Amino acid sequence: MTANENFAEVNLRKIDQMPLIKSAFEPYKDLMLILIKGRRYCSLRLVNPVYESINEGDCYLLLTPLKVFAWLGRHANSVEKARAHDLLDYLKQHRDFGLRNEVKYFLLDQDKDDTENDLHAEFRDILSGEIDDYKLVEDVLDDDFYEMNIIELNRVYRVENDLLIPLNDYCFRSLSIKILDPNEVFVFDFGSELYVWNGKFAEKNKRNMGLQLGQQLCNEIYDMSECIIHPFEPLNEQIKMENASRPNWTLFGKQNQNVETLLFKGKFIDWPSDFEEIKGNVESTNIINKLPATQRVNRSKI
Repeated sequence: MTANENFAEVNLRKIDQMPLIKSAFEPYKDLMLILIKGRRYCSLRLVNPVYESINEGDCYLLLTPLKVFAWLGRHANSVEKARAHDLLDYLKQHRDFGLRNEVKYFLLDQDKDDTENDLHAEFRDILSGEIDDYKLVEDVLDDDFYEMNIIELNRVYRVENDLLIPLNDYCFRSLSIKILDPNEVFVFDFGSELYVWNGKFAEKNKRNMGLQLGQQLCNEIYDMSECIIHPFEPLNEQIKMENASRPNWTLFGKQNQNVETLLFKGKFIDWPSDFEEIKGNVESTNIINKLPATQRVNRSKI
């Protein structure tokens, strides 16, 4: 499905009778590289954990079972750098993503550090890169363009019986916490991340059905026919928009209300800045206005 599709005309997704792959469905992996990018609002996106994903115009979090790195590009804007500092401090205190007490935390500043030191070398080694593999500022995707178009990848479904119901009012736009009804189960597809969100009062059978439907959606070929930003390589303007399966590094997991991860919270424009728990709201009106299709920017025409 694409940004210009009318969800009312799309066939509703129905469960196939296939066994559910046994998994804890944890909403994180042992190795994750998180992009921190934006000028007005810094969203968080999972990106390919290789050094070629790094550029000197943005900030990143690199998570491993034993170490967490916040990497600040020398030309990243002040909002991105402040966000990276805040996220690192939060992780130290709250142990998100299953992080244990023995985890060590490091701040890498490309502008101030000796980038040939041992910590920077370890960061590169984890991402299988060489010292000059990162992208220079002239090759960095513009923050405003990214911020305007990355939300086109947001797709939201409600679980109803054995169907995924696309929610046209919430797709292809900034997300609000108003949608998070504690009685419901939703599937959020962000391209490189796909989550089943369980409201704390949602019935068990609806939760199980959400996992089956979410896994089925995750296994399907991703339609990129009208994507402006690549769902798996959002900073790579040269990559072709060809329908494809999700790469192995992408994430499928469940998010339970009040124990959501930073990566999930970072998709909502009005999640409290201190990342505290929120209460689901049964109000169904999204206060975020979507740009009409005629106003959306197509990079190829710039």
